[in-house]
Amino acid sequence: MQAMGSIADITIGDIGRALSRYRPVAVTVAIILVVIALLPGPRRAALSALPTAPPPAAAAAETPAGDEAVADSTLSADDPPSSSTFESSLSSSSSSSSGFASTPPSSNFSSDESSSSSSDFSSPSRTADFPSGDGSSTTTAPSRPLSIVEGGWASATGATPVGSTGVPDKGLPVGKRIGQVDKYSFVRLTGDQKVLALRVNAQGARATTGNIGVSICQITDSGWQAADNVPSDRAPKYDVATCVKGDPGDGKTWTFNVLTFASPTDARGLALVPTGDSIDYQVTFERT
Repeated sequence: MQAMGSIADITIGDIGRALSRYRPVAVTVAIILVVIALLPGPRRAALSALPTAPPPAAAAAETPAGDEAVADSTLSADDPPSSSTFESSLSSSSSSSSGFASTPPSSNFSSDESSSSSSDFSSPSRTADFPSGDGSSTTTAPSRPLSIVEGGWASATGATPVGSTGVPDKGLPVGKRIGQVDKYSFVRLTGDQKVLALRVNAQGARATTGNIGVSICQITDSGWQAADNVPSDRAPKYDVATCVKGDPGDGKTWTFNVLTFASPTDARGLALVPTGDSIDYQVTFERT
């Protein structure tokens, strides 16, 4: 009876105050009911699938990194990405695109290829030696001057004391008497050059009026022996059709061009004969 009396003692004001205390909760529940009633079926299911409260911090710490990656990958397509994730994706995409755009086509070639390519077009060196067939460099030996290896001379009065008159020792005389060949010399040569230079021995010179001339001619016999004051009929014969006139130069050294001879250093040798207009003269050459 006392309880019934207590309830009877509750006034309408007390009920109003109680309802005003729970008014926010009632309004919220009413709104939820209205939304559920008005929303279509799929959105109602989505609304009912709202995530629950997050797990405690200790439980989150115990979750391995791999599980977080799996959890992130299971987000639905409707879930909007976080701003930080979207910004990082945009940043990485921008970096990738800027890197692609900043790379010129020529960057596909390395610096080594560029250097080797440029070195391939370098001009060749002018001082390089050209190798011969066996791989060694070609070297041209200097030409040797022509010189007398052996020689002798013949005289119209050879083998007599008269024949050696006026001829210095080791001289090679060439001359005429009364317009006829009096003496001539014969030599064998060595060397590579095509000009023979012979010094004059002034002690064996004799001159009168007229032109003094000496020519060099091809000997036709290769079996002669070197000797001095040989009779002319026993001396080696020469071919007058092959004779080449010598150049007296300054009178101290005569030069003879042997370019026209097939082999000026062969065993046949060459003859030095008088061919001047003077009827009486003598020129004597040194052998060395």
